[in-house]
Amino acid sequence: VLLFAADPAQRVFPSRHMGMARANATGAFTASGLPPGDYLAIAVPTATPDWQDPAILETYAADATRVTATAGATATVALRLVRR
Repeated sequence: VLLFAADPAQRVFPSRHMGMARANATGAFTASGLPPGDYLAIAVPTATPDWQDPAILETYAADATRVTATAGATATVALRLVRR
């Protein structure tokens, strides 16, 4: 699962507003270390080495799901696997 800031201005690598998490056998994942804010999440089979490139993230944004990260809170989001 790729998570990145909903705001394109915060998608410049390196950024604390980008992260990756591996889903477990049930599809659940945990993302930590991201500051509170609005993010886009997308499930991909494998992340390419250049996934942090703003142009790549822009292509993912169209299929991503918005989620808000709040300090100390748990969020649930349903994602579908996107193959490219």
